[in-house]
Amino acid sequence: SRSERSRSTPATGDATSEAADEAAEASDAPLMPQGAGAAWKTALARALAVQALSVLDDSGVAGAGGLFHADLHAGNMIVCERSSSIAFVDFGVCGSLPPWLRGALLLQALSFVLGDTAYFAEGFAFALRSMPTAAAAPPLDTAALSADLAPLFAELAPINPLRPEADGTIDPALYPLLLRGQLLLHEHGVQLPKEFALLIKTMLFGADYITLFRGEEIGLLSSALGSAAVAY
Repeated sequence: SRSERSRSTPATGDATSEAADEAAEASDAPLMPQGAGAAWKTALARALAVQALSVLDDSGVAGAGGLFHADLHAGNMIVCERSSSIAFVDFGVCGSLPPWLRGALLLQALSFVLGDTAYFAEGFAFALRSMPTAAAAPPLDTAALSADLAPLFAELAPINPLRPEADGTIDPALYPLLLRGQLLLHEHGVQLPKEFALLIKTMLFGADYITLFRGEEIGLLSSALGSAAVAY
Protein backbone atom coordinates (compact mmCIF):
# COMPACT_ATOMS: atom_id res chain seq x y z
CA SER A 1 0.00 0.00 0.00
CA ARG A 2 1.00 3.66 -0.36
CA SER A 3 2.26 4.24 3.16
CA GLU A 4 2.73 8.00 3.29
CA ARG A 5 1.97 8.87 6.87
CA SER A 6 3.02 12.45 7.37
CA ARG A 7 5.93 13.55 9.53
CA SER A 8 6.78 16.95 10.94
CA THR A 9 9.55 17.62 8.43
CA PRO A 10 9.27 20.86 6.44
CA ALA A 11 7.47 20.78 3.14
CA THR A 12 9.21 21.43 -0.13
CA GLY A 13 8.61 24.79 -1.75
CA ASP A 14 5.59 23.81 -3.83
CA ALA A 15 4.03 21.22 -1.53
CA THR A 16 0.77 23.14 -1.19
CA SER A 17 0.26 23.53 -4.93
CA GLU A 18 1.12 19.86 -5.51
CA ALA A 19 -1.47 18.81 -2.93
CA ALA A 20 -4.07 21.07 -4.50
CA ASP A 21 -3.39 19.68 -7.98
CA GLU A 22 -3.62 16.09 -6.73
CA ALA A 23 -6.90 16.74 -4.94
CA ALA A 24 -8.36 18.51 -7.95
CA GLU A 25 -7.56 15.54 -10.19
CA ALA A 26 -9.13 13.03 -7.79
CA SER A 27 -12.15 15.04 -6.65
CA ASP A 28 -14.42 15.08 -9.68
CA ALA A 29 -18.13 14.96 -8.84
CA PRO A 30 -18.50 12.65 -5.81
CA LEU A 31 -20.23 9.39 -6.70
CA MET A 32 -23.14 9.06 -4.28
CA PRO A 33 -26.45 7.19 -4.65
CA GLN A 34 -29.22 9.17 -6.30
CA GLY A 35 -32.91 9.02 -5.43
CA ALA A 36 -32.28 7.51 -2.02
CA GLY A 37 -33.77 10.39 -0.08
CA ALA A 38 -31.87 12.24 2.62
CA ALA A 39 -30.56 9.12 4.37
CA TRP A 40 -27.23 9.07 2.57
CA LYS A 41 -26.75 12.80 3.12
CA THR A 42 -27.28 12.33 6.85
CA ALA A 43 -24.66 9.58 6.73
CA LEU A 44 -22.32 11.82 4.73
CA ALA A 45 -22.76 14.64 7.25
CA ARG A 46 -21.77 12.30 10.08
CA ALA A 47 -18.82 10.99 8.07
CA LEU A 48 -17.53 14.50 7.37
CA ALA A 49 -17.90 15.37 11.05
CA VAL A 50 -15.86 12.29 11.98
CA GLN A 51 -13.24 13.32 9.44
CA ALA A 52 -13.06 16.86 10.84
CA LEU A 53 -12.80 15.53 14.38
CA SER A 54 -10.06 13.08 13.43
CA VAL A 55 -7.87 15.95 12.22
CA LEU A 56 -7.91 17.54 15.69
CA ASP A 57 -8.21 14.44 17.86
CA ASP A 58 -5.00 13.58 19.70
CA SER A 59 -5.97 10.09 20.87
CA GLY A 60 -4.04 7.19 19.41
CA VAL A 61 -2.04 4.08 20.13
CA ALA A 62 1.36 3.99 21.77
CA GLY A 63 1.41 7.77 22.02
CA ALA A 64 1.37 8.12 18.24
CA GLY A 65 -1.50 10.60 18.26
CA GLY A 66 -4.66 10.49 16.20
CA LEU A 67 -4.71 9.77 12.49
CA PHE A 68 -6.89 11.28 9.78
CA HIS A 69 -7.63 9.93 6.33
CA ALA A 70 -5.72 12.13 3.88
CA ASP A 71 -7.03 10.71 0.59
CA LEU A 72 -10.80 10.83 1.04
CA HIS A 73 -11.97 11.00 -2.57
CA ALA A 74 -15.28 9.38 -3.54
CA GLY A 75 -13.58 6.08 -4.40
CA ASN A 76 -12.51 5.72 -0.78
CA MET A 77 -16.01 6.17 0.67
CA ILE A 78 -18.62 3.41 0.66
CA VAL A 79 -22.30 3.90 1.46
CA CYS A 80 -23.49 1.14 3.82
CA GLU A 81 -27.24 1.13 3.29
CA ARG A 82 -28.13 -1.37 6.04
CA SER A 83 -26.44 0.68 8.75
CA SER A 84 -27.18 4.06 7.14
CA SER A 85 -23.53 4.98 7.44
CA ILE A 86 -20.49 5.64 5.30
CA ALA A 87 -17.28 3.65 5.60
CA PHE A 88 -13.81 4.96 4.81
CA VAL A 89 -11.45 2.56 3.00
CA ASP A 90 -7.83 2.58 1.80
CA PHE A 91 -5.84 4.21 4.60
CA GLY A 92 -2.63 4.17 2.58
CA VAL A 93 -2.30 7.95 2.96
CA CYS A 94 -2.87 9.23 6.50
CA GLY A 95 -1.88 12.31 8.44
CA SER A 96 -1.11 12.89 12.10
CA LEU A 97 -0.76 16.35 13.62
CA PRO A 98 1.55 17.19 16.53
CA PRO A 99 -0.02 19.15 19.41
CA TRP A 100 1.59 22.45 18.42
CA LEU A 101 0.08 22.24 14.95
CA ARG A 102 -3.39 21.31 16.24
CA GLY A 103 -3.33 24.39 18.47
CA ALA A 104 -2.27 26.56 15.55
CA LEU A 105 -5.12 25.21 13.41
CA LEU A 106 -7.72 25.99 16.07
CA LEU A 107 -6.54 29.61 16.20
CA GLN A 108 -6.52 29.84 12.41
CA ALA A 109 -10.00 28.36 12.14
CA LEU A 110 -11.14 31.09 14.52
CA SER A 111 -9.70 33.70 12.14
CA PHE A 112 -12.12 32.59 9.41
CA VAL A 113 -15.06 32.58 11.83
CA LEU A 114 -14.30 36.11 13.04
CA GLY A 115 -12.86 37.45 9.77
CA ASP A 116 -9.69 38.57 11.57
CA THR A 117 -6.29 37.72 10.06
CA ALA A 118 -4.64 38.43 13.42
CA TYR A 119 -5.74 35.00 14.68
CA PHE A 120 -4.33 33.36 11.56
CA ALA A 121 -0.95 35.00 12.17
CA GLU A 122 -1.11 34.14 15.88
CA GLY A 123 -1.62 30.50 14.92
CA PHE A 124 1.81 30.46 13.31
CA ALA A 125 3.31 32.29 16.31
CA PHE A 126 1.80 29.68 18.64
CA ALA A 127 3.32 26.88 16.54
CA LEU A 128 6.76 28.52 16.52
CA ARG A 129 6.62 28.96 20.30
CA SER A 130 5.41 25.42 20.98
CA MET A 131 7.25 23.21 18.51
CA PRO A 132 10.30 21.21 19.69
CA THR A 133 12.72 23.61 17.96
CA ALA A 134 11.07 26.68 19.48
CA ALA A 135 14.28 27.89 21.16
CA ALA A 136 15.93 28.35 17.76
CA ALA A 137 12.99 30.17 16.16
CA PRO A 138 13.07 34.00 16.17
CA PRO A 139 9.93 35.80 17.40
CA LEU A 140 7.25 36.27 14.75
CA ASP A 141 5.95 39.78 14.12
CA THR A 142 2.27 38.84 14.03
CA ALA A 143 1.08 42.40 13.36
CA ALA A 144 3.23 42.68 10.24
CA LEU A 145 2.25 39.20 9.05
CA SER A 146 -1.44 39.91 9.61
CA ALA A 147 -1.19 43.15 7.60
CA ASP A 148 0.54 41.34 4.71
CA LEU A 149 -2.00 38.51 4.76
CA ALA A 150 -5.04 40.80 4.60
CA PRO A 151 -4.90 41.41 0.81
CA LEU A 152 -4.52 37.67 0.16
CA PHE A 153 -7.55 36.92 2.34
CA ALA A 154 -9.53 39.52 0.39
CA GLU A 155 -8.61 37.73 -2.85
CA LEU A 156 -9.51 34.38 -1.31
CA ALA A 157 -13.01 35.36 -0.17
CA PRO A 158 -14.77 35.16 -3.59
CA ILE A 159 -13.01 31.93 -4.63
CA ASN A 160 -12.88 30.13 -1.29
CA PRO A 161 -14.07 26.56 -2.03
CA LEU A 162 -15.60 26.39 1.46
CA ARG A 163 -17.79 29.50 1.07
CA PRO A 164 -21.54 28.79 1.48
CA GLU A 165 -22.44 29.56 -2.15
CA ALA A 166 -19.61 27.46 -3.64
CA ASP A 167 -20.68 25.15 -6.47
CA GLY A 168 -17.99 22.50 -6.07
CA THR A 169 -15.61 23.84 -8.70
CA ILE A 170 -12.11 24.96 -7.80
CA ASP A 171 -11.20 28.32 -9.29
CA PRO A 172 -7.79 28.04 -11.03
CA ALA A 173 -6.82 31.31 -9.33
CA LEU A 174 -6.73 29.44 -6.01
CA TYR A 175 -3.49 27.62 -6.81
CA PRO A 176 -1.25 30.65 -7.48
CA LEU A 177 -2.88 32.35 -4.50
CA LEU A 178 -1.84 29.47 -2.24
CA LEU A 179 1.68 29.63 -3.64
CA ARG A 180 1.87 33.38 -3.04
CA GLY A 181 0.72 32.79 0.52
CA GLN A 182 3.44 30.23 1.04
CA LEU A 183 6.09 32.62 -0.33
CA LEU A 184 4.79 35.39 1.92
CA LEU A 185 5.04 33.15 4.97
CA HIS A 186 8.61 32.24 3.97
CA GLU A 187 9.47 35.96 3.89
CA HIS A 188 8.28 36.17 7.50
CA GLY A 189 10.37 33.17 8.54
CA VAL A 190 7.48 30.67 8.58
CA GLN A 191 8.15 27.30 6.91
CA LEU A 192 5.04 25.22 6.40
CA PRO A 193 5.39 21.64 7.67
CA LYS A 194 4.62 18.67 5.48
CA GLU A 195 1.29 18.17 7.25
CA PHE A 196 -0.05 21.34 5.65
CA ALA A 197 0.06 19.75 2.20
CA LEU A 198 -2.17 16.90 3.43
CA LEU A 199 -4.48 19.37 5.18
CA ILE A 200 -5.00 21.41 2.00
CA LYS A 201 -5.74 18.23 0.07
CA THR A 202 -8.23 17.15 2.77
CA MET A 203 -9.83 20.60 2.76
CA LEU A 204 -10.40 20.50 -1.02
CA PHE A 205 -12.06 17.09 -0.79
CA GLY A 206 -14.26 18.41 2.01
CA ALA A 207 -15.23 21.46 -0.02
CA ASP A 208 -16.37 19.18 -2.83
CA TYR A 209 -18.63 17.16 -0.53
CA ILE A 210 -20.06 20.23 1.23
CA THR A 211 -21.53 21.44 -2.08
CA LEU A 212 -23.83 18.38 -2.10
CA PHE A 213 -25.83 19.94 0.75
CA ARG A 214 -28.40 22.41 -0.54
CA GLY A 215 -30.85 24.71 1.24
CA GLU A 216 -32.15 23.24 4.49
CA GLU A 217 -29.91 20.19 4.03
CA ILE A 218 -26.97 22.26 5.27
CA GLY A 219 -28.57 21.87 8.70
CA LEU A 220 -27.67 18.16 8.61
CA LEU A 221 -24.01 19.07 8.23
CA SER A 222 -24.13 21.87 10.79
CA SER A 223 -25.75 19.56 13.34
CA ALA A 224 -23.20 16.80 12.78
CA LEU A 225 -20.26 19.21 12.98
CA GLY A 226 -21.73 20.82 16.11
CA SER A 227 -22.07 17.43 17.80
CA ALA A 228 -18.47 16.60 16.88
CA ALA A 229 -17.28 19.92 18.29
CA VAL A 230 -19.11 19.32 21.57
CA ALA A 231 -17.64 15.81 21.77
CA TYR A 232 -14.15 17.20 21.18
